[in-house]
Amino acid sequence: MGFVFAFKQNGWAVNMGASYGKQKNAKAGKLDITGRWTALPHTVIHSVEYRKLGYAARALLFDIAAQYNASNNGKLVCCMKYLKPLGWTSNDTITRALRELLASGLLVQTRQGMMPPYSKAAWFAIGWFNLDVRSGLDIEPTKYRKCKLNLINMTSPLSGARKKKSTPINGEADKPATPINGAVEVKNTLSLTPNNGEFIDLPSTYPIIHQHYMSEVIRYGH
Repeated sequence: MGFVFAFKQNGWAVNMGASYGKQKNAKAGKLDITGRWTALPHTVIHSVEYRKLGYAARALLFDIAAQYNASNNGKLVCCMKYLKPLGWTSNDTITRALRELLASGLLVQTRQGMMPPYSKAAWFAIGWFNLDVRSGLDIEPTKYRKCKLNLINMTSPLSGARKKKSTPINGEADKPATPINGAVEVKNTLSLTPNNGEFIDLPSTYPIIHQHYMSEVIRYGH
């Protein structure tokens, strides 16, 4: 049994990946899909609960959802008799995937299975749909609630991550360490002469110091 992934948009079922013409026909009530198909809302695809699932759990979710016919939610099965023709061969893989689905809330078990001689299959409901089946369940139908999904944080645009600008929108760019036309020659601004002063080897103009300096000159005959 083949099926096509689709979602509803504004009340109409739209084939994911279909051309514009096909989507237009779908909105007009002319769905370009042959046979049965399975609806998978984008709120499920882009949910944290779905993204945390392993690949086996995702595949199992699709195969269980393929049974849904808009009137049997709550009576879907996950037994080997149904799954083996679809390619499932390991009971351990099915059990682990089923536990993931039940923990995520995307699948809800509505009836416990029983081994022979009773041979009663377990029933399940797709978590994002309302419950259709009301009788023969091990849960209280009035207490059933659709799963609450948390959308993933899609911060990157569809076309890819944008590069961050180094210059703020309303600010100034960082000044380059090197000028555009080359390095600038550093000028030596140090001086042997103090500010507002004289060289050290010149006599001071202060009277006492000047007198001492002159006496030394006379003494040593400089």
